Amino acid sequence: MLSARSRYLFRELFWGSLYLFVRIVSRFYEPVVTREVRGVKIRLNLSHSLPFLIRINKHHDRPLPAFAKFYRAFKEKLFIIDAGANVGDTALLIDAEAEAEILCIEASAKFYAILRSNIRDKENIHALRSYLGERDEESFLSVENDMGNAVALQSATANIFRSLDSLTQDEFSIFRHANIIKTDTEGFDCKILRGAEQLIRKNHPALFFEFLPYYLKQNAENIEEFFRFLAEHQYEEFLAYTQSGYPLGIFKTTDMGAVNGLVNFSLINIDTYFDILSLTKAESGLLHQFYQLEIGRFETYTW
Repeated sequence: MLSARSRYLFRELFWGSLYLFVRIVSRFYEPVVTREVRGVKIRLNLSHSLPFLIRINKHHDRPLPAFAKFYRAFKEKLFIIDAGANVGDTALLIDAEAEAEILCIEASAKFYAILRSNIRDKENIHALRSYLGERDEESFLSVENDMGNAVALQSATANIFRSLDSLTQDEFSIFRHANIIKTDTEGFDCKILRGAEQLIRKNHPALFFEFLPYYLKQNAENIEEFFRFLAEHQYEEFLAYTQSGYPLGIFKTTDMGAVNGLVNFSLINIDTYFDILSLTKAESGLLHQFYQLEIGRFETYTW
């Protein structure tokens, strides 16, 4: 009989090895396949990491759909902006949990094509292919595919970048009422959220963003300044998750010791990132209430 730890290590070894094999194969052959994730059928490129990560850890990519379900009970309607929507997997998982209008924004042509096929029967999920940034501008950056992710690299030609404030004034005006903004953009999250300052000032949306210091450092992002930006806009606390979906706890945005602790841990463990959920001071009670629900999913111990 294997212990719980041994079973976990075996599962990680098996699915990790299979994923490595698929990555190698996909260099030569990369079809689009359909996988079932938590009861939801999602079309993915063969080498997409999501099915393998959930096999290793069932809590991976769960926090945002769970939060949307929780938050919906306190809102007349949910308007969600999904920046860095990839193939639409997060939007589909949210859609299975909560009624919402969702705007999926993806820059990668490859992922966007799969995204469109995933939402073709979903009238409440909208798609836009666009680069996102702090302002409307041209930039010599492009998005390149890296298996289940898209990373920004220098480009020989300029691409048009848009801010969320600008986009919601034009094509997608219903999302002027956005009450959840999610970003997962490999180090551009801070820029994109600063480009949503009008939305943030007006709506005080819940913010759910990837915190990946390695790419933030590559993009010359000042992390302390960004957390000051959050604090100045009344986001005084945040709930941090590990990349496996485990809630670490609630911290102050002004507590740079805690923030730098996350940064240093991530940079030392180079493939590590965190997901951050932050609500404004007015909804601090909801953040703490949701956190208690989240830790209730796990066994707790006393010493």
